[in-house]
Amino acid sequence: LFEGGAVIQHFKKSFE
Repeated sequence: LFEGGAVIQHFKKSFE
């Protein structure tokens, strides 16, 4: 995975 999930957090912020 990349940055241990940094991309996931970015997507979550975009979805919120």
